Amino acid sequence: MLILTASIIALLIWAANLIRKSGTHEVQKPAVSNEDVLTKVQRMAAMAEALQQSKVMGDETTTDAINDMTYSGRLPQRRADGTWTSIYDDLRILKITGMKYRGDLSAYIGHFRGMLVPEPTNEYDNFAIMVKVEDGRHVGYIKEDQTPLVRWLVGAEQPLGEDKPTTFKPYKIEGDILEAQDEDGRTYIDGYVYIKKAK
Repeated sequence: MLILTASIIALLIWAANLIRKSGTHEVQKPAVSNEDVLTKVQRMAAMAEALQQSKVMGDETTTDAINDMTYSGRLPQRRADGTWTSIYDDLRILKITGMKYRGDLSAYIGHFRGMLVPEPTNEYDNFAIMVKVEDGRHVGYIKEDQTPLVRWLVGAEQPLGEDKPTTFKPYKIEGDILEAQDEDGRTYIDGYVYIKKAK
């Protein structure tokens, strides 16, 4: 056993000397840096979002180009609230608020089709706009400061000087509900909607 151990030590010394002489002992730099990997991941996420937007808009040309990896147009950017900017001038992506008050929404995680419905009888904000999924389940609201934008998008812009809410017919939308994590690792339900401007 002692002879075998000494032999192994001698072999390791010989190998170390050989490496030193050949100059191959220098540490090789990785071919791809962590920053490169992060950039690629971010680009892939942006491409996935661009694909989703193109499908919402019914833009088959862009959908095909992304799927064929030949797309060279602008890419969406992620905002601080987790939503994305739009690659289309007549599409907006807005966060759904108040989801934590709507009960268990885990069955709705994923992409959905639904509608925006004004709620003029809301006791806190008579300009409130509800977000409902296809089966009619109320999953949240449009943020209060974004309701004027939404009324404009759906073609029900508030007349200047009016202080009463403008109602509109339920407006078809698409959206995503997902499970997210806060800084403490706790999971919660989050979501956003895609709203196409009325023509």
